[in-house]
Amino acid sequence: MRRISPKVYGAFLLTLLYIGYYLGDPATPGNRFDACCASGWIGWWDQGRYYESAGALAAGNLDPARHWYPLGYAVLAAPFGFLRSHPFFPVDLVNLLSTYAAFILFARRVAITATVAAIIFLLTGCLDSMLFKQWAIPWNTSPSAALIWGLLAVSAAYLQGQRRPFLLGALAGALPLIRPTDGIIGAICLVWLAATDLRAARLRRRDLGLIIAGLALPVLPYAALYLAIYGLHPTAYMINSGNIGLTVHNPIWRACVLLIEPRQWFFAGSGILSRIPWLLLGFAGALWAWRKGGVLALLSVCLTAYCLFFLCYIDLLPTGLWRYFNIHYFKWTLPGFGLLGWLLLGDLRLRRRTAWVALAVVLILSCIRVTPRPAVPNEPAVAVDIPGPAATEGNTTMNPELAVADADGVISNITMMRAFPFPSSNGVRLIALRRDFADPVDWRAGHGLDMPAGAPPQRRWAESIAIGFPCWLPPHICRKPVSAP
Repeated sequence: MRRISPKVYGAFLLTLLYIGYYLGDPATPGNRFDACCASGWIGWWDQGRYYESAGALAAGNLDPARHWYPLGYAVLAAPFGFLRSHPFFPVDLVNLLSTYAAFILFARRVAITATVAAIIFLLTGCLDSMLFKQWAIPWNTSPSAALIWGLLAVSAAYLQGQRRPFLLGALAGALPLIRPTDGIIGAICLVWLAATDLRAARLRRRDLGLIIAGLALPVLPYAALYLAIYGLHPTAYMINSGNIGLTVHNPIWRACVLLIEPRQWFFAGSGILSRIPWLLLGFAGALWAWRKGGVLALLSVCLTAYCLFFLCYIDLLPTGLWRYFNIHYFKWTLPGFGLLGWLLLGDLRLRRRTAWVALAVVLILSCIRVTPRPAVPNEPAVAVDIPGPAATEGNTTMNPELAVADADGVISNITMMRAFPFPSSNGVRLIALRRDFADPVDWRAGHGLDMPAGAPPQRRWAESIAIGFPCWLPPHICRKPVSAP
């Protein structure tokens, strides 16, 4: 009898976990019977629009009001409309298993056995229930993860002489149709491979033609569908995403509140490193891989560029990272960082200097603390507390109409700052995202909260940057909020 390989057992385990998480999630449609929650994910803001678009496509409905997000994910689910409230169930199971298989294929290109690769994938994605849950929830990052790892595997094979230019183009072309931001990975891979071929004087016209043909395979039908739905107009999603956009303002602060510890600024939440401490090895591995060159350097560049992009994304904040599951943006990166961390451990064991230097650099960076301190008069402030008004998440965090004005102009919620209520709900904290607050702020007329008579004065907070014991490690000494009412 032929022996079943460990990677097949891994696929079987992933399938069982996926089915269990999907059927067991309270938000799976039909798992709740009370009027508020019976629809589950279908009633969520993001998922509801995926379901709506997939259902409309299945019915041939091309009304643009029914299609908010890029169409690729909905196109995949449309043929499964007969499953009623569960069209994404088979789609995302295939996505998970495809990501797993492609990751193993990539790992083989860097001399990692299929068994070790399967273990890395399982350990980095399955041990934390919050992380694995993101595969069961319908997110467009699931097909995107499968495409990214498929593209990386094909790119690694290309670098090692096994060229599949048509498949390379098809995977790179499909990525932005699912998730436009992830087109970054496709662009990096194509440019990297072209530059490698140019340096080696082996760039062939035939390969270039096949890559272009591969790109056209998903792009042309998508373009025809897009024109049938929207014409030559940008979608509401495109306009909204452009309004939110990116920022390079205060990057050290952003990195610290997202990766290390947000509570002194946001009253709640946890940094990514606090929840996933092994990522320190992965980050060091990404730094170490730059010196290794080849396939590992390509993976490192893709991971680094992707993470830096989302570090600059205005809407990625600690308030949504775990509560609204924005952590799903990074699920494709976890096995990649796990792989680089594993390889780094091998060089650490062999006492190779580059590995130890990379680890030391990342560890020192993780010791940075960015804590609030009272701003002196006329000093720009990162945060402003406005005590007094009755504040809720609905009238602050989720309210795009909220706006304040300072000496430099109007600052709007969502796109330029983020507002959220005090834990006691008797005030609101404003966090600057595109620029610091200049002097005290006032509510913009018609766009503020009702202020009670005799409200306490505003409190303005600047930042203090220091080095100390890592806040992401126990005993988590930086978790106490500053001036939390």
